[in-house]
Amino acid sequence: MKRKLMMVYLAILSAIMWLFIPQNADAVEDLKGEWSLGIYAALNNSEIETMESDTYEFSFTVLNASIGYFLTDHIEINFSPTIAHADAEGTEANLNNYFGNIKYNFYGNHWQALPYVGLQGGLTKAHIEYQSAEVDPITALSVETTESYDDTSLSFGFMGGIKVFLSENLSLDVEYNWLYSPDLVADLTMTTVYVGLKWYFGGD
Repeated sequence: MKRKLMMVYLAILSAIMWLFIPQNADAVEDLKGEWSLGIYAALNNSEIETMESDTYEFSFTVLNASIGYFLTDHIEINFSPTIAHADAEGTEANLNNYFGNIKYNFYGNHWQALPYVGLQGGLTKAHIEYQSAEVDPITALSVETTESYDDTSLSFGFMGGIKVFLSENLSLDVEYNWLYSPDLVADLTMTTVYVGLKWYFGGD
């Protein structure tokens, strides 16, 4: 249900951005050879399925950065490190993603909004701390202890979004991002809606 709400939120926000682009904003003329730096915050819903087939849902606070380069006006490559943190019901989870991605931008000369789609892959590291109860054999009382779990997994996924150029060198981006880590705590699925700013420099 949360995933459907996120997708609806993304669609509505993208439509609003498309309709209310500032009329005096500089249109995109050429992207080939451009570099970009971006920073994003996110709404996130994650689902972890354990080896015992138990399923848990977490809402992560996510910060993401990116550095990218446009091989052509359409093809963009990026490196994107991500930090994610969740704390719920006695369980604290920290994730670090180190990803590369490739995006296809639906570019048109003098467009002010560029939809895009892309693929991503990389490494996810997790550190999870949780409370477990043990019975003291002497007092027969339940004692809570803190356990930790560390793991690393290859991850992959896809994304789709829109860049709205507020000026020639600055865009407001909204992105729907889906990530799957098959060997991290058995299975981890992350659904994220990123909102952020990207600065463009270099080029011809």
